[in-house]
Amino acid sequence: MTNQSYIKQNPDIIRRFTRAVQKGQDWVATHTPGEIADVIAPQFPDTDRDILVRVIQRYKEQDSYAKNTIIDEEEYNRLLTVMSQAGELPAKIPYQKLVDTSFAKEVSTKQKQ
Repeated sequence: MTNQSYIKQNPDIIRRFTRAVQKGQDWVATHTPGEIADVIAPQFPDTDRDILVRVIQRYKEQDSYAKNTIIDEEEYNRLLTVMSQAGELPAKIPYQKLVDTSFAKEVSTKQKQ
């Protein structure tokens, strides 16, 4: 998330960041829970590798990982519901006012070519 002025002043940074996130999502989609666990294990030093593998497997089975960087309105509304239920949403901002998918669509299109 960022503001419009940063996007306008730094479109290349936004583009590169979005591309990097998409590459990460592609990597997660094409690797096993064990391979993913091996990579993320240093971030969870107090968690047994077997637990990481089971959690990652469950996320994959539930289709919890995003496939691309494009946030559609349904995904956005689901996030608002979760945040609201957690008491972390002081106000709901309409999707059209907050979400700009132009960079995500650009990255998605270029990676398919």
